[in-house]
Amino acid sequence: MAARYQNIRSPVDPPPWYSSLPVNIGDPGGEAENKIMEPIREEIRKVDQRRSRNQLIKRYMYGFLLGFLFCLKKPDDICQKRLIAYYNGWDNRKITEKQIEKLTHIIFDGVKLKADGNIDFGSDEQRLLLIDMKDKARVMKSNVTIMFSTDSYSDNFEKLSPVMGESKSRKKLINSIAAFLLEQQLDGVELYYRWPESEEDKENYVFFVRELRYRLEDLEKLERRTQPFVIAIMTPPSNWAWEEETIIQELLKSVDFFNVETENFYGPWHKNAMTGPLSPLFSNTYNQSIDWTMKAYTCKTLEPSRFNFIVPFRGAYFKNVKYSFRSRDDLYRSVDKIDGEVIGKPAAWRYLNKFGFKLNNTSWHNETQTPYIWDSDERILYTFDNEISLREKLNYTISKNLGGIAVRRLEYDDDENTLFNAVTSVDLCSGPRFGKDEIKYKCGHVRAGFMAVFFENRLPSQETPVEYLALRESTAPREPLVVLPAGNGIKRDSQQGSYKQTIKRYGMAFLVGFFLCLIFSSILHTLWKQDDYSQNVSDENNSQWQKRIIGYYTGLRKITEEQIEKLTHVIFNGVKMQKDGKIDFGSDEKRLMFIDMKNKARNMKSDVQLMFATDAYLANHKLIAPVMADSKLRKIWISSIASFLLEQQLDGVELFYRWPITSEDEENFAIETNNFYASWHKEKIMSGPISPLYSLGKDNKSVAWTMEAYTCRTMKPSQLNVMIPFRGALWENVSIDSTLSDDLHFNVAGTNYSGRDYSWRDLETLGFNLTEASWHNVAKTPYIWHPNNRSFLTFDNERSIKEKMEYVVSKNLGGVTIDRIDEDDDSNTLLNAVTSVNTCSGPKFKRNEIKYDCGKTLTKQTAYFLNHSKSITFDIFLFICIFWLML
Repeated sequence: MAARYQNIRSPVDPPPWYSSLPVNIGDPGGEAENKIMEPIREEIRKVDQRRSRNQLIKRYMYGFLLGFLFCLKKPDDICQKRLIAYYNGWDNRKITEKQIEKLTHIIFDGVKLKADGNIDFGSDEQRLLLIDMKDKARVMKSNVTIMFSTDSYSDNFEKLSPVMGESKSRKKLINSIAAFLLEQQLDGVELYYRWPESEEDKENYVFFVRELRYRLEDLEKLERRTQPFVIAIMTPPSNWAWEEETIIQELLKSVDFFNVETENFYGPWHKNAMTGPLSPLFSNTYNQSIDWTMKAYTCKTLEPSRFNFIVPFRGAYFKNVKYSFRSRDDLYRSVDKIDGEVIGKPAAWRYLNKFGFKLNNTSWHNETQTPYIWDSDERILYTFDNEISLREKLNYTISKNLGGIAVRRLEYDDDENTLFNAVTSVDLCSGPRFGKDEIKYKCGHVRAGFMAVFFENRLPSQETPVEYLALRESTAPREPLVVLPAGNGIKRDSQQGSYKQTIKRYGMAFLVGFFLCLIFSSILHTLWKQDDYSQNVSDENNSQWQKRIIGYYTGLRKITEEQIEKLTHVIFNGVKMQKDGKIDFGSDEKRLMFIDMKNKARNMKSDVQLMFATDAYLANHKLIAPVMADSKLRKIWISSIASFLLEQQLDGVELFYRWPITSEDEENFAIETNNFYASWHKEKIMSGPISPLYSLGKDNKSVAWTMEAYTCRTMKPSQLNVMIPFRGALWENVSIDSTLSDDLHFNVAGTNYSGRDYSWRDLETLGFNLTEASWHNVAKTPYIWHPNNRSFLTFDNERSIKEKMEYVVSKNLGGVTIDRIDEDDDSNTLLNAVTSVNTCSGPKFKRNEIKYDCGKTLTKQTAYFLNHSKSITFDIFLFICIFWLML
């Protein structure tokens, strides 16, 4: 029959494959129909596949974007509770790595505030303890925030009130805080100040905190800090929050968090002849409790996440305790005064046995949730915190959604860290999931000066813990009340609640987006990462970084514009240091030479860096060693250097200090490659080149050996400069040692000798014919030997200087330092030799690329890893995470 082509318009010819069909194709669903519909079905399948793929992309794009945004912005429900510890090295106790590991913040309160507004360590011992703590935290690569407190536990109201009342002294205190943060590399400060009383003091206090925040913000930009400085305030546990609404609201704008002094409600030092717990959790009758205080702060500010309360690792005992003025209450009593004084003292937890207190006599106070010991025979009452009361306080922090707790002090604990383990056994990030500042108090019933207190999380008839009932009935030696695991402290940034639900909902797309964001962040981190040591190099970001040509200048004669133009740095070493640490010009002539140098550089609009050296070429070990050992003199020296830089408008300072002799001084170093052999070296009578490029045999007195040693030690060749002398050294009355094999008189010994150094510009005027100089092929230096009068002269000339400059280029060193620029002749012969070698020529090395063979154990790959260890470690960790995810 005639086939009808419904989807092919006539008179178009049928497709070729129709000609192969059988004549009888009338059967529906037959072979002919299947072949006709096959391309149509294929097209339909492709359309369905595209539609499914688009729907799949749309479905998982939401998860991908959510994961990506989650990485960029930290959600509010990530736990950010604080576990803070005060530490000042009391009893010479050092903080341990295990304690640091469990903390989010450490506040060092061994700093003292002076009446003039300056701050400093209370003693050298506390300075060393702070250094020990910082070193441990840095070695652990801990994220703990290290702060300091301003003069804790002192009568500082009399000091701070006049300081804050005057703008100059207030500015001095702010600058002192900023300088201390920079000097000690700390992350923040806690302001310890008994709450201001007069209206003027309140205004000054708010203004001071605001100025301090502005100063620290400027400092963050200057230092390029990735994390802002932290400002905290310790506040008293009184009812000021209901009377001073304005001041607390103003402080919230500048302060990161507040530590509320809730460990000092009762004590023999209060002079009120009343006993009570140091840190009661609750109180039905009085407002002296943690619950009342924290509720007052929270209901006034509506920001509970900004407040931490302090728990004590100590107690207090009262003597001569008499009757109870509250019926059937052993804790609240009155005291008989002796000569008008309450007899009693604070007692650290670690020394309870020393004071004679038996913990198996401990009782539990239901109302305040604190333990105590009452000795009716001796009329002594001891109140303190133990494992159970601390856990109650931690659970209270969680239930009330507070910012965290602060431990005072860490070193009051025993050697087993009993109390600290009790604190860290409770995970502050556990429990219900609250919003960041979700209020868990009833704040409705408030009127001036009074607030109705609600105790939502306990019954008035709450019973004594079972452990105490068994303890009171037993006469056996006391066992631990509870077995508490050490715990891991706070899990920083631990993902909770909605985060886990989000992962379950969006699955793999969420995680892929998250990890792609991490990869993106690591790339930016690598691109933006600066070198650990900042360099004042104008083209530091170029592929070929600039070498330094530094010139020492002492003012022997005036420096010229031509000399300044060829230098990158000029170091003026005509400054003298005094025994008291102060620095000044050596003479009026030096000062005038210095001013002339500055004026010429400024008039030329030169980019040269102008610096000064601290008392160069003087027997200054006897001066600097005692200054560094004395904290007051050391601070005077530092302040004098800073003042000199500002007054003279200079760009930096070079610390000139002969290598420390004792282990206490091993913090400073200098490289001198211009002083290997000289007639003034009395310790070993041997002549030789003053600055040999290489040395004979195993002798390590050479530029090459020295620079290789420093480079392989530091892995920072760009920070090392070779020093080139523009002077020579002369020996006279030298006797030849026939046992030495150097026939060029490189090694000559004598017993009756004399000599001195001469500048290059004076050599010819003194009768030396420089054209007669011999050349030493090993040392790459010239010398003149006169056997008739037994004189030996060693120096550097144009040839030897060019050899050194080429060596600097080939070894990728930082540059050269000329000692001294004013010892060159009027034609600048040696300076021209220095600048004749293009330091940017030769192979193009990367910054800090090692060009020495530093031994089998330190290959180039190892050196690269050492220089990029932070970035490489981050990349390895990221790779492991992605690989684990794929598995």
